[in-house]
Amino acid sequence: MARGSALGAELAAISRAGGLAPDDLMLRLLEPLLRAAAGEADTTTTTTTTTTTTTPANATFARDPGAGAGAGAGAPRQPVLLDGYPRTVAQAATLQASPWPVDLVVVISMDESALVRKATGRRVCRDCGKSFNLAHIDDHPAPGTGASSGGGLNGGLFMPAVLPTDPACVARGCAGLLPGVVGSFDQRDDDTEAVAMKRLRVFVQQTAPVAEYYRELARTSPGSGVVVRHVDITGGFEVMAPVFERAVGLR
Repeated sequence: MARGSALGAELAAISRAGGLAPDDLMLRLLEPLLRAAAGEADTTTTTTTTTTTTTPANATFARDPGAGAGAGAGAPRQPVLLDGYPRTVAQAATLQASPWPVDLVVVISMDESALVRKATGRRVCRDCGKSFNLAHIDDHPAPGTGASSGGGLNGGLFMPAVLPTDPACVARGCAGLLPGVVGSFDQRDDDTEAVAMKRLRVFVQQTAPVAEYYRELARTSPGSGVVVRHVDITGGFEVMAPVFERAVGLR
Protein backbone atom coordinates (compact mmCIF):
# COMPACT_ATOMS: atom_id res chain seq x y z
CA MET A 1 0.00 0.00 0.00
CA ALA A 2 2.87 2.36 0.82
CA ARG A 3 4.21 1.97 -2.73
CA GLY A 4 0.89 2.99 -4.24
CA SER A 5 0.50 -0.12 -6.40
CA ALA A 6 -2.83 -1.20 -7.88
CA LEU A 7 -2.89 -4.19 -5.51
CA GLY A 8 -2.16 -1.87 -2.59
CA ALA A 9 -5.02 0.41 -3.60
CA GLU A 10 -7.36 -2.58 -3.69
CA LEU A 11 -6.27 -3.63 -0.20
CA ALA A 12 -6.59 -0.07 1.15
CA ALA A 13 -10.18 0.20 -0.08
CA ILE A 14 -11.09 -3.10 1.59
CA SER A 15 -9.41 -2.03 4.85
CA ARG A 16 -11.18 1.36 4.96
CA ALA A 17 -14.51 -0.42 4.61
CA GLY A 18 -13.69 -2.80 7.48
CA GLY A 19 -13.67 -5.90 5.28
CA LEU A 20 -11.27 -8.79 4.83
CA ALA A 21 -9.13 -9.30 1.75
CA PRO A 22 -10.42 -12.14 -0.48
CA ASP A 23 -8.76 -15.53 -0.04
CA ASP A 24 -7.19 -15.51 -3.51
CA LEU A 25 -5.74 -12.05 -2.96
CA MET A 26 -4.16 -13.07 0.35
CA LEU A 27 -2.56 -16.13 -1.20
CA ARG A 28 -1.17 -14.05 -4.08
CA LEU A 29 0.44 -11.75 -1.53
CA LEU A 30 1.75 -14.33 0.89
CA GLU A 31 3.20 -17.13 -1.20
CA PRO A 32 6.18 -15.20 -2.60
CA LEU A 33 6.88 -13.78 0.87
CA LEU A 34 6.90 -17.24 2.42
CA ARG A 35 9.25 -18.54 -0.25
CA ALA A 36 11.56 -15.54 0.06
CA ALA A 37 11.64 -15.81 3.86
CA ALA A 38 13.00 -19.34 3.55
CA GLY A 39 15.56 -18.25 1.00
CA GLU A 40 14.34 -21.04 -1.22
CA ALA A 41 12.02 -21.56 -4.16
CA ASP A 42 9.66 -24.06 -2.61
CA THR A 43 9.62 -24.35 1.19
CA THR A 44 9.43 -22.35 4.38
CA THR A 45 8.14 -22.52 7.93
CA THR A 46 5.27 -20.17 8.68
CA THR A 47 3.82 -18.55 11.77
CA THR A 48 0.57 -16.63 11.59
CA THR A 49 -1.40 -14.66 14.16
CA THR A 50 -4.83 -13.15 14.35
CA THR A 51 -5.75 -10.51 16.92
CA THR A 52 -9.02 -11.31 18.65
CA THR A 53 -11.82 -10.12 20.90
CA THR A 54 -13.81 -11.89 23.60
CA THR A 55 -14.66 -14.42 20.91
CA PRO A 56 -11.30 -16.14 20.42
CA ALA A 57 -9.56 -16.42 17.08
CA ASN A 58 -6.25 -17.98 16.27
CA ALA A 59 -2.57 -17.79 15.60
CA THR A 60 -0.87 -20.56 13.66
CA PHE A 61 2.56 -22.11 13.16
CA ALA A 62 3.25 -24.07 10.00
CA ARG A 63 5.58 -27.03 9.88
CA ASP A 64 8.66 -27.07 7.67
CA PRO A 65 8.28 -29.96 5.24
CA GLY A 66 11.96 -30.72 5.86
CA ALA A 67 11.48 -31.32 9.58
CA GLY A 68 9.25 -33.26 11.94
CA ALA A 69 7.40 -36.56 11.89
CA GLY A 70 6.65 -37.86 8.46
CA ALA A 71 8.80 -35.22 6.79
CA GLY A 72 11.69 -35.85 4.51
CA ALA A 73 15.31 -35.06 5.24
CA GLY A 74 16.34 -31.47 5.70
CA ALA A 75 17.39 -28.98 8.34
CA PRO A 76 14.74 -26.94 10.21
CA ARG A 77 14.20 -23.51 8.72
CA GLN A 78 13.57 -20.11 10.31
CA PRO A 79 9.91 -19.56 11.35
CA VAL A 80 7.99 -16.63 9.87
CA LEU A 81 5.37 -14.64 11.78
CA LEU A 82 2.27 -13.70 9.76
CA ASP A 83 0.07 -11.24 11.64
CA GLY A 84 -3.59 -11.76 10.81
CA TYR A 85 -3.56 -14.88 8.64
CA PRO A 86 -5.41 -17.15 8.09
CA ARG A 87 -8.67 -15.26 8.65
CA THR A 88 -11.10 -17.70 7.10
CA VAL A 89 -11.53 -21.47 7.28
CA ALA A 90 -10.85 -21.65 3.53
CA GLN A 91 -7.50 -19.90 4.04
CA ALA A 92 -6.66 -22.23 6.94
CA ALA A 93 -7.50 -25.34 4.92
CA THR A 94 -5.44 -24.12 1.98
CA LEU A 95 -2.48 -23.40 4.25
CA GLN A 96 -2.81 -26.82 5.86
CA ALA A 97 -2.67 -28.48 2.43
CA SER A 98 0.31 -26.38 1.34
CA PRO A 99 4.05 -27.03 1.89
CA TRP A 100 3.62 -25.06 5.16
CA PRO A 101 1.06 -27.00 7.29
CA VAL A 102 0.24 -25.51 10.67
CA ASP A 103 1.90 -26.76 13.86
CA LEU A 104 0.81 -24.26 16.52
CA VAL A 105 -2.36 -22.23 17.04
CA VAL A 106 -2.45 -19.48 19.67
CA VAL A 107 -6.00 -18.40 20.48
CA ILE A 108 -5.94 -14.75 21.61
CA SER A 109 -8.85 -13.13 23.48
CA MET A 110 -9.47 -9.49 24.42
CA ASP A 111 -12.39 -7.56 25.86
CA GLU A 112 -14.38 -6.12 22.93
CA SER A 113 -15.03 -2.69 24.43
CA ALA A 114 -11.32 -2.26 25.17
CA LEU A 115 -10.43 -3.39 21.67
CA VAL A 116 -12.72 -0.73 20.16
CA ARG A 117 -11.27 1.95 22.45
CA LYS A 118 -7.73 1.06 21.42
CA ALA A 119 -8.64 0.87 17.73
CA THR A 120 -10.21 4.33 17.79
CA GLY A 121 -7.36 5.73 19.91
CA ARG A 122 -4.63 5.11 17.33
CA ARG A 123 -2.89 8.21 15.99
CA VAL A 124 0.15 9.18 13.89
CA CYS A 125 2.37 12.12 14.84
CA ARG A 126 2.73 14.60 11.98
CA ASP A 127 6.24 15.55 13.14
CA CYS A 128 7.96 12.21 13.70
CA GLY A 129 5.59 9.96 11.72
CA LYS A 130 5.41 7.38 14.50
CA SER A 131 2.23 5.64 15.61
CA PHE A 132 0.93 5.75 19.16
CA ASN A 133 -2.36 5.47 21.04
CA LEU A 134 -4.34 8.03 23.04
CA ALA A 135 -6.59 5.47 24.73
CA HIS A 136 -5.74 4.84 28.40
CA ILE A 137 -7.63 1.82 29.70
CA ASP A 138 -7.74 0.97 33.40
CA ASP A 139 -10.48 -1.54 34.11
CA HIS A 140 -8.94 -2.88 37.30
CA PRO A 141 -11.45 -3.37 40.12
CA ALA A 142 -12.14 -0.15 42.00
CA PRO A 143 -10.61 -0.18 45.54
CA GLY A 144 -12.95 -1.72 48.07
CA THR A 145 -15.64 -2.65 45.55
CA GLY A 146 -14.30 -5.73 43.82
CA ALA A 147 -15.98 -4.42 40.68
CA SER A 148 -14.35 -3.55 37.38
CA SER A 149 -15.62 -0.47 35.56
CA GLY A 150 -15.01 -1.94 32.12
CA GLY A 151 -15.45 -5.67 32.62
CA GLY A 152 -11.96 -6.59 31.48
CA LEU A 153 -10.76 -10.18 31.45
CA ASN A 154 -9.27 -11.77 34.58
CA GLY A 155 -10.53 -9.09 36.97
CA GLY A 156 -9.62 -6.05 34.94
CA LEU A 157 -7.57 -4.76 32.03
CA PHE A 158 -4.77 -2.18 32.22
CA MET A 159 -3.43 -0.81 28.93
CA PRO A 160 -1.89 2.66 29.29
CA ALA A 161 -1.79 5.19 26.50
CA VAL A 162 1.25 4.93 24.21
CA LEU A 163 2.41 8.53 23.81
CA PRO A 164 5.05 10.23 21.62
CA THR A 165 8.67 10.28 22.80
CA ASP A 166 10.17 12.27 19.92
CA PRO A 167 11.80 15.45 21.37
CA ALA A 168 9.77 17.69 19.05
CA CYS A 169 6.54 16.08 20.23
CA VAL A 170 7.57 16.34 23.87
CA ALA A 171 8.54 20.01 23.48
CA ARG A 172 5.18 20.81 21.87
CA GLY A 173 3.33 19.02 24.66
CA CYS A 174 1.96 16.06 22.72
CA ALA A 175 3.43 13.56 25.17
CA GLY A 176 1.47 15.20 27.97
CA LEU A 177 -1.71 15.59 25.93
CA LEU A 178 -1.85 19.32 26.57
CA PRO A 179 -5.04 21.15 25.49
CA GLY A 180 -5.02 22.01 21.81
CA VAL A 181 -2.32 19.57 20.66
CA VAL A 182 -4.66 16.75 19.60
CA GLY A 183 -5.00 18.47 16.23
CA SER A 184 -1.32 17.69 15.58
CA PHE A 185 -2.15 14.01 15.31
CA ASP A 186 -3.58 12.21 12.30
CA GLN A 187 -6.14 9.41 12.59
CA ARG A 188 -6.49 6.73 9.94
CA ASP A 189 -9.76 6.80 8.00
CA ASP A 190 -10.56 3.26 9.13
CA ASP A 191 -9.86 3.84 12.84
CA THR A 192 -13.45 4.76 13.64
CA GLU A 193 -15.94 3.07 15.95
CA ALA A 194 -18.21 2.14 13.03
CA VAL A 195 -15.39 0.39 11.16
CA ALA A 196 -14.12 -1.28 14.33
CA MET A 197 -17.58 -2.67 15.09
CA LYS A 198 -17.95 -3.90 11.50
CA ARG A 199 -14.60 -5.68 11.80
CA LEU A 200 -15.83 -7.39 14.95
CA ARG A 201 -18.94 -8.61 13.13
CA VAL A 202 -16.83 -9.88 10.24
CA PHE A 203 -14.52 -11.53 12.76
CA VAL A 204 -17.37 -13.42 14.43
CA GLN A 205 -18.70 -14.59 11.08
CA GLN A 206 -15.49 -15.47 9.26
CA THR A 207 -12.48 -15.65 11.58
CA ALA A 208 -13.74 -17.12 14.87
CA PRO A 209 -14.52 -20.45 13.12
CA VAL A 210 -10.83 -20.73 12.19
CA ALA A 211 -9.96 -21.44 15.82
CA GLU A 212 -12.48 -24.26 15.95
CA TYR A 213 -11.12 -25.64 12.67
CA TYR A 214 -7.70 -26.05 14.29
CA ARG A 215 -9.12 -27.37 17.56
CA GLU A 216 -11.00 -30.05 15.63
CA LEU A 217 -7.87 -30.85 13.63
CA ALA A 218 -5.87 -31.26 16.83
CA ARG A 219 -8.58 -33.51 18.33
CA THR A 220 -9.22 -35.72 15.34
CA SER A 221 -5.79 -35.84 13.67
CA PRO A 222 -3.05 -36.30 16.27
CA GLY A 223 -0.63 -36.99 13.44
CA SER A 224 -1.08 -33.43 12.19
CA GLY A 225 1.08 -32.23 15.08
CA VAL A 226 -1.24 -29.24 15.68
CA VAL A 227 -1.11 -27.76 19.20
CA VAL A 228 -3.66 -25.15 20.37
CA ARG A 229 -2.78 -22.63 23.12
CA HIS A 230 -4.77 -19.75 24.64
CA VAL A 231 -3.75 -16.21 25.63
CA ASP A 232 -5.97 -13.55 27.24
CA ILE A 233 -4.97 -9.90 26.74
CA THR A 234 -4.78 -8.40 30.25
CA GLY A 235 -2.32 -5.53 29.77
CA GLY A 236 -0.07 -3.54 27.49
CA PHE A 237 3.19 -4.43 25.74
CA GLU A 238 5.29 -4.83 28.89
CA VAL A 239 2.79 -7.26 30.38
CA MET A 240 1.91 -9.25 27.28
CA ALA A 241 5.23 -9.48 25.40
CA PRO A 242 6.67 -12.26 27.62
CA VAL A 243 3.29 -14.05 27.61
CA PHE A 244 3.24 -14.15 23.80
CA GLU A 245 6.89 -15.18 23.68
CA ARG A 246 6.15 -18.16 25.90
CA ALA A 247 3.07 -19.06 23.86
CA VAL A 248 5.07 -19.22 20.62
CA GLY A 249 8.05 -20.97 22.20
CA LEU A 250 10.52 -18.09 22.36
CA ARG A 251 10.88 -18.43 26.15
